[in-house]
Amino acid sequence: MAISLWRRSRFYATLISTAVLNLRPFVALRGFCGPAMNCHGCPAATTACPVGVVAYGSAIHAFPAMAIGTLLAVGIVFGRLVCAFACPFGLLQDLLHRIPGPKLRLPRWWRWGKYACLALLVVALPFAFGFRVDGFLAFDKPKVDKADADLKVTVTVRNPSPEAVRGVNLDLVWNALAEGGAELARLPQAFPEVVVEPGAEVVLPVVTIPNRLGEGNLSVASPHAQVRQDPGLHYACTLCPTGTLEAVVLPALVRGEAPSGWADRNAVRLGVLAGFLALMWLASRPFCRGFCPLGAFYGLTARFAVTRMGIDHSTCIDCGACNRVCPAELDVPREVGGPECIACGDCMAACSRNGIHRTFGLIERKKT
Repeated sequence: MAISLWRRSRFYATLISTAVLNLRPFVALRGFCGPAMNCHGCPAATTACPVGVVAYGSAIHAFPAMAIGTLLAVGIVFGRLVCAFACPFGLLQDLLHRIPGPKLRLPRWWRWGKYACLALLVVALPFAFGFRVDGFLAFDKPKVDKADADLKVTVTVRNPSPEAVRGVNLDLVWNALAEGGAELARLPQAFPEVVVEPGAEVVLPVVTIPNRLGEGNLSVASPHAQVRQDPGLHYACTLCPTGTLEAVVLPALVRGEAPSGWADRNAVRLGVLAGFLALMWLASRPFCRGFCPLGAFYGLTARFAVTRMGIDHSTCIDCGACNRVCPAELDVPREVGGPECIACGDCMAACSRNGIHRTFGLIERKKT
């Protein structure tokens, strides 16, 4: 009964966290990182994903101080408690594993995978090879020359990507002069013959449009090249099942249809997601335990965390009740409070001797 009530409270806590992390229609804090796995590619995401921010910082050789600072603060205060009480993807894993069917235990070496993902996919590979940004063009404010009733508009574009861009589409947009600048009109422009080599700057052919300077300001929007659309190798972000579910699958479900070629472009990502979803049904928290970079980071801070689990070994009778309920499948008497312990408290609720408890601060820790 106690374990059932405890798991229910953990379920509601994670449900609330999931809602708070996906309030973008009401509040947007993309300049800040959330504490859990929640892809900022999701249209509803309130905050940025710390894994994505760290990976991007590695790719452009910039120290992601905000993301690292957030993770250190959360990790030192809460440790891996976040994994149990605040992670939307952890909630999904728990729910799928409760579906009846055959179950399996993951080998102990599985746990080392997440440290490899953190080191290689989030830090080393992006740092060494960067991100591909196929089809992206930077552009300056359009140059406008007045000629009687018409305007001569010149746009300069730059290609920061490592591949040539062949064919450019952009929109010239009239915005109202009044405060707020409501859009008045949009004039699509196509330059199918233009080629912009990597690192090159190209002045596009002059465009003639009607003069509306008395009504609004002219700007450029949507400078996207018509190049191949298969995703560039973004390492952790491309392979992350959280990102695929929230930024690829859910938007398509909300729209009720997928764009042309959607499945082909995302074949690898969808395959990885499908594999993890099946494994979540068979095994307890497989992504959390073996592939989550955040789990690895919080695991590194767990030994120093203010909040963690502890055990009074003098009360332990080796009944195994704690091991049977542990979602991380730990040898609880020996591993509780360690880097693999998600501090969920299930073992605490299951212990008939009240020998497992939650500790707070350095003084309490010495009693364990």
